[in-house]
Amino acid sequence: MVNWTNFDELKSVKALEQMERVCLKCAMSGENGKGRVEENSGPTCYGLAYNYSAKQVN
Repeated sequence: MVNWTNFDELKSVKALEQMERVCLKCAMSGENGKGRVEENSGPTCYGLAYNYSAKQVN
């Protein structure tokens, strides 16, 4: 049986809300930005890549 839980009631979402947000201006500038983009890319289907370096999480 499947139980429905609203997104904002999930324990994982509450944990993410408590985390410190990343300053994107600092994180994406200079060599930091280059490294962040390289580290936060992942392959998807059809040879495309998803990059989540511009998200405010580490």
